[in-house]
Amino acid sequence: MYSFQVTEKQLTANNLETLLTSLGERFSEVESAIREADDEICESIDALRSEWSMREIAIPAPPGAEDVDTESFHHASSL
Repeated sequence: MYSFQVTEKQLTANNLETLLTSLGERFSEVESAIREADDEICESIDALRSEWSMREIAIPAPPGAEDVDTESFHHASSL
């Protein structure tokens, strides 16, 4: 989970034009914070990917015939 802190700011306006200007400034701050958070998340994911290659993953082999007790094995559909 990633979060960023937003400080409380009041919108002040004497008319519609100053209200829109004030809203635009706040939206720009939020947009910048989201873009920065997104970039940091992508960098962290890339750093994790570079440390972990698929060659390090061991895929277990299925059990051999000698490892399965066919006398006591029942598939769920046969019950």
